[in-house]
Amino acid sequence: MFEESELLVGNRLNGSFIMTTTILVLDGEQRSALAVTRSLGNDPDAVVHVASKLSESISGASKYCSLSLQCPDEKKEPQLFLEWINNKTKNNQYDYVFPCTETTSQLLVMSLENLPKVNIPFASYNTVMQLANKSQLMSLASELSIKIPETIYYADRGDVDCSLVKSYPVVVKPSLSQIWTGTEWITTKVHIARSQQQLETILNSH
Repeated sequence: MFEESELLVGNRLNGSFIMTTTILVLDGEQRSALAVTRSLGNDPDAVVHVASKLSESISGASKYCSLSLQCPDEKKEPQLFLEWINNKTKNNQYDYVFPCTETTSQLLVMSLENLPKVNIPFASYNTVMQLANKSQLMSLASELSIKIPETIYYADRGDVDCSLVKSYPVVVKPSLSQIWTGTEWITTKVHIARSQQQLETILNSH
């Protein structure tokens, strides 16, 4: 028969054991990761490690971070990043992994089949992309009678007839902030056109 200490790992309090949850927070250079680190680190039963593509990060310097790690850049080296995640989690070191940016979130969710030990608090890939895709999200809001700014959707820039735009300024926003090509990330930008000429210039430059 196993001794109690062989079965449970944690802290003894009033004769009972409190299980410790070990969490890896990604994107340590981002303020969103700092907020997650502080929130999770406030739990006395949580051990928080932080990973960043930088050698030093604001989240890694937090008093709530027990260990600061450097990982490959998920945008410049996505495959190396995934291999690093797999190596860090394959021996069940972490109960949860928290990605804190759109890029790391999408990359992990779409790669979960190859990351058997990664447990992230996210919905399915299709659900995540429905929220990340602004066209789908705004269309859904409109269907649910949620008020949104007047919005026109185009599948391609060639479909836009600038002469039909009657008032300015207009916001030109891609459906996705980050686009995964299968091998690399493309970062898109939001533009404001204050005239037809500016709108035409924006569309012709992308």
